[in-house]
Amino acid sequence: MLRQASSTLMSRLSAAEPHVRTEVTIALLRAAVAATGAASLFILVGDDPGNAGLAAGAIALTVLAIVSVVSTPFLPRLHGEAAGRRAAVVITVLDLLTVLAYSAYFADRPGAGSAYPAFVLILGPVRWGWRGILYAAVPVGLIATVWPQQTLSGTTYTVGQIWFLVALFSVSTALIVSVSRRTNTRLRQAQEQFQVAFEHASIGMALLDDVGTVVKANRALGELLGREPGPLLGHGMAELVAEQDGPRLSRMLARLSDHRPTARLEVQLGRPDHEPRWGLVAASWLAGGDRLPARVVLQVENITERKEAE
Repeated sequence: MLRQASSTLMSRLSAAEPHVRTEVTIALLRAAVAATGAASLFILVGDDPGNAGLAAGAIALTVLAIVSVVSTPFLPRLHGEAAGRRAAVVITVLDLLTVLAYSAYFADRPGAGSAYPAFVLILGPVRWGWRGILYAAVPVGLIATVWPQQTLSGTTYTVGQIWFLVALFSVSTALIVSVSRRTNTRLRQAQEQFQVAFEHASIGMALLDDVGTVVKANRALGELLGREPGPLLGHGMAELVAEQDGPRLSRMLARLSDHRPTARLEVQLGRPDHEPRWGLVAASWLAGGDRLPARVVLQVENITERKEAE
């Protein structure tokens, strides 16, 4: 049952927008941080059973961890960046209110502090970039200044130490996030440019898996084959050429590897209207990597006029 729920969540996430995946990741991290804090407090409660403050803190963090996990299946239902931003604002406010309530209640109870304020402090720049310093880091710093948490020995950080740590963690996180987002933006732009070039190329193009099945095809290839690009997906490329050329194309694709990354072959294309069309198939092997399966890029050039002239 747990495996099925996990599989369903992963399938929803794969189809979700980037901001949704970010919020789900944050929710799971929140649950992990809260659960770790709760476990630490439960251990301390075992050594000091009469300490009601530690017990209450452990229970509060446990509830927070459970709520964070339970919320993850609902996050993929957020559609559009505007909805994602509204959800992020609400969650940020709830996180800050949680830090405020926890810090105010347990400020005079030695050992009841948790890593949750630090998590919320770092989370601000992760979610909002440089603005996150103002949205989350500064409020967390103010809360820690007014209600500093005590260690088991009863000591607390000074005001100077609190704000030094706030600046250190928030600024460094915002800097890392800024660099990462710039890199991701360039990568996304490159992917979009490739997608446009692929879709609007005048030559037929397809992306095949390592057994020759079409996983992506452009409109030019569909026109060559007398079909729409969509129905081509899931078909073996050898099924889309003339019967006598199918085995030859299959053998050529099967021989592609890291040591033989390219191959070319002239084939007669299989069209539903049986109109004679010929194509020069150029195949290029793309080796897979970490969690990246191998692929074959196929280019099909229309050589019908040349073949008819011959």
